[in-house]
Amino acid sequence: MSKISGSVSRGKEIATNEENIILENIVKKLIKMGYEEEKARLKGATLISSSPIRTHLMKWLEKGKELEYFYEEISTTALMKNPFLSYPDALGIMAWLHKDPRVARKMLAPFNCGGIISNIYNNRE
Repeated sequence: MSKISGSVSRGKEIATNEENIILENIVKKLIKMGYEEEKARLKGATLISSSPIRTHLMKWLEKGKELEYFYEEISTTALMKNPFLSYPDALGIMAWLHKDPRVARKMLAPFNCGGIISNIYNNRE
């Protein structure tokens, strides 16, 4: 193995270990919020894999700060008007919107979070 490929391999290993630690911290926090472990792991994996929401995720994880995040006109605050959505849920939806906006909007429209999602979806069809 060359020196360069060894360094790259080691760098990926370090990154993977750091992400595993972050994932475990997310899972612990979600379980404290009432999530079942399996659902906490799925939610954590979704959150950690989305680079657009990473800064907001880390602020929430480290300091409990729920910074408002926008995807176009949709915000975490608007999503959390639904009493069944927590901040991590809203961030997960934001990650989904980044990954597959058309499907996410279509699936979210019936929930109508303050009218915002259905209005955006209806205006884009």
